[in-house]
Amino acid sequence: MIANFWLRSGNAYTTNNFLSFLQDTIDRLKEKKVSLLRADSGFYGKEIFDFVEQKDINYIIVARHYSTIQRKVAALKDWWTLEDGLQITETTYQSDTWAEPRRLVVVRQQIKKRPKATGKQLKLFKEE
Repeated sequence: MIANFWLRSGNAYTTNNFLSFLQDTIDRLKEKKVSLLRADSGFYGKEIFDFVEQKDINYIIVARHYSTIQRKVAALKDWWTLEDGLQITETTYQSDTWAEPRRLVVVRQQIKKRPKATGKQLKLFKEE
């Protein structure tokens, strides 16, 4: 269900006025609760995390692929196989600007085994 939308020009920065938009959406819903906020990596940041956590909104926001996160993911060992070529695991990560760690759910897929899968193909090493 789409609760609210905002048609903006193509040159607007992703999070420009996002928190006021989200607060406006919450206000319009009145007594209804936002059960889940899904957003891409353009919304990954402390200010948004703090806001949705304060409002007790569950969220899934794609992490930005900072080198610190890439190194953490590269070191992960315990992966659950969901199907051939698709695995998932979880860990925690704490940015220097955060008061506490947050949960990261990590999905990896082998592009050769899942050629029609969506998502980006990232390389952990130059030689890949």
